[in-house]
Amino acid sequence: MVRQCPAISNISFDQDSLDAIAEIQDIHDLKKYGRIAVFLGHFLTIFGGVGLKGASGSGALRLENKMLFKLGASDANQASWNLTQVNWEYFLMSFQGLDRLALQQIEKIAYRQAHLHISKSKEYQFWRSIYLGCTPNVK
Repeated sequence: MVRQCPAISNISFDQDSLDAIAEIQDIHDLKKYGRIAVFLGHFLTIFGGVGLKGASGSGALRLENKMLFKLGASDANQASWNLTQVNWEYFLMSFQGLDRLALQQIEKIAYRQAHLHISKSKEYQFWRSIYLGCTPNVK
């Protein structure tokens, strides 16, 4: 649940806060790239023929001897079989994991910044709100 952000007027940020805001933006950007990487990995597993299969008898995983950047599977039957074998639960868990990791990092930054700005009431209020789950609509 997203908390309502408090109205803080005439706030000015020092360099530490500006650096922390830039760091949070970097985390959001990395999360976007992570989602693209997870999606492309699953896409290649289904359609590119890069799935993992067990070696006969040993149970060990080996990468199937196919070209990684192959644009399509060898036939439609193989692609449809791969589609049913992809673990969609892990796919969704990967996306959720990216969100959790990003949130944990943002909480650490906000906590650190709140403690650095205890003597500056407006910046402290801003960082405390971020730590408690407020998401400001700042461009």
